[in-house]
Amino acid sequence: MNQTLTKAIVKYINTEQDDWDEHIESILFSYRTSVHASTKFTPFYLMYGREAVLPVQLQLIDHNQDGSVVDELHVENDTVQSYATQLEKIKKELFPKVDVNIKKHRKSKKNYMMSDA
Repeated sequence: MNQTLTKAIVKYINTEQDDWDEHIESILFSYRTSVHASTKFTPFYLMYGREAVLPVQLQLIDHNQDGSVVDELHVENDTVQSYATQLEKIKKELFPKVDVNIKKHRKSKKNYMMSDA
């Protein structure tokens, strides 16, 4: 993670390297919403049980008469308890898959490193 973030920051900062803090929020958002090779999911999805919604996406989609978002984004306008229950269910289903993906990724990296030796 640190190496990835460092590379991204280096691409955006000025020559004096004093404006990194102006870019960190967008760099972190990009990192959190990118699919990671080891898990095959975005960190945002693993944390919240849904993909991130950009403000521009909200402007481009339809809204129900009561102002709630149409189900295109799979965002439910329910209670906090309902969301917590839904998130717990998603994580119980998702984390075993993530565990398998991470193990496969580690094994492939290990095999690559051994073939290089």
